[in-house]
Formats: sequence, C-alpha cells, structure tokens
Amino acid sequence: ESTAKFHVRNVMRKLQVHSRAEVAYAAGRRGLLDRPEL
Repeated sequence: ESTAKFHVRNVMRKLQVHSRAEVAYAAGRRGLLDRPEL
C-alpha cells in the first residue's frame, strides 16, 4: 500500500469518516483547513 493511501486512511479513521469528501467536510467543520486569501 502506498504511503499516501496509508496516511489518507489514518486521517479517515481519526475523523471517523468513510470517504475523502467526508474528510474535507469534517476538516472544514473542525477548522482544520486554511482559507486561501483572494
């Protein structure tokens, strides 16, 4: 298994989600994402 897939699965497990889309949503809700400056 590749390193990237391993890390993505760990993040999914920690956030208790089942898809990458849910990771993005959960991370945004928790304030874990930086908003880009326009």
